[in-house]
Amino acid sequence: MAHSIQLIGEKAEAFNDLDLLVLVGLMISELEHNAGEYSALRPYIDIWSESRFAYAPGVIDLRLNDAVSRAGGRDQLEQLLSAVERRLESFGEIVPASKLNSQWPVPGVTFHDYSTSLVENAINKLKRLIKYSISPPTGQ
Repeated sequence: MAHSIQLIGEKAEAFNDLDLLVLVGLMISELEHNAGEYSALRPYIDIWSESRFAYAPGVIDLRLNDAVSRAGGRDQLEQLLSAVERRLESFGEIVPASKLNSQWPVPGVTFHDYSTSLVENAINKLKRLIKYSISPPTGQ
């Protein structure tokens, strides 16, 4: 499976594309249901939706650098990821394939039951990337 690079500031991380596609579906769903809580991230509904509909291996760009640069964007992105973590808990160990393929389809991709731990790992990597952008380690 392909990996896509996500960048914030000078820090970059590689993410498994399927992990990102599942995560983006959950993020968009949360944004659509609670748009008032994420005003700085509302423009990313279209951007992130496009990343799913125009998916090609290894080229997912969530434009996180832009998102965290917006007023309130960094805090709202952290809140969004925390909300998605809570939502993942409701699924148990897997996000059902039926939900992924019907509610968050990606052209050319057929999902199977997807481990929530993979998505949780992607969330943790994103959180570390965001945290690094706030206070990079000294000496690097």
